[in-house]
Amino acid sequence: MDLSIPEKTWDKWLYILDDAEQKKAARLVQAKHRWRALAVRIQLRLLLSKYMSIAAHEIEFGVGEYGKPYVKNSDIKFNISHSGDRTLVAISLLDGLGVDIEYWRPLDNLRGLVKRNFSHNEQMQWENVSGDDKLPTFFKLWSVKEAFIKATGRGLGLGLTRCSFSLESTKLLDCPNEYGSVDGWSCIIMDEDGVSAAMVVKSRHCTIKRQRFSSEHYP
Repeated sequence: MDLSIPEKTWDKWLYILDDAEQKKAARLVQAKHRWRALAVRIQLRLLLSKYMSIAAHEIEFGVGEYGKPYVKNSDIKFNISHSGDRTLVAISLLDGLGVDIEYWRPLDNLRGLVKRNFSHNEQMQWENVSGDDKLPTFFKLWSVKEAFIKATGRGLGLGLTRCSFSLESTKLLDCPNEYGSVDGWSCIIMDEDGVSAAMVVKSRHCTIKRQRFSSEHYP
C-alpha cells in the first residue's frame, strides 16, 4: 500500500479509527510520521472490511501474549509492516502469518549486523555475493527472517539467529523444534525498486494473490 497519498485524503476516514489508534498516532512528534501512522491504520481497516464484510469502524483488534495484533471475533488473520512510504499487508485464514518490508538503505557496520543476527549458513550466503550485492542480500535475508519471527508471534524475543533461510531455494532451513518441521512453512521473497519484502506462513502450500493499493482506491 502507498503511504505517499496526500493528507487531505485521510481526513474523511479518521472516524473509522478507535481512540487507541488515534492516541498512538498523536504521540508521534513529527507530522509526517503521525499521518503515516494514521494512513497505515486507515488502509488496514478499509482492506480488512472488504474481506470481513463489515464496516471498517466496527473492526475490533486485540493483542496476543507477545504483542502480535489480531482481529477479534473473526477467523481472518493479518500481518502488517511498513518502511518509508510503503506498507505490506497479508490477509489469510491460515495461522502463522508474518510479513516484513524494508527499503534498502546504507547501514553502519553491515558485517557486524550479519554476524550478530544471521545463522552460519546465512552468513556464508552473504559472504559469497559480490560487494554490490551485499546490501540487497542483507535486506532479502533480514526481511524473510523478520517475517518468520512475526509469524511465530514471538517477534524479536525469538531471536533472529534461531531461524535460517536459503535465498537460492527460498526455503526455511532451520527453526526451533516448537514450530514444527521446516517443510511445514512457505515463504515468498519479493524485490522491487530498492525494496525487499517477504511473507512467511505456516503451511506447506499456499496460493498468493498480490494487489497494489494506491490513491485510486481511496477517492
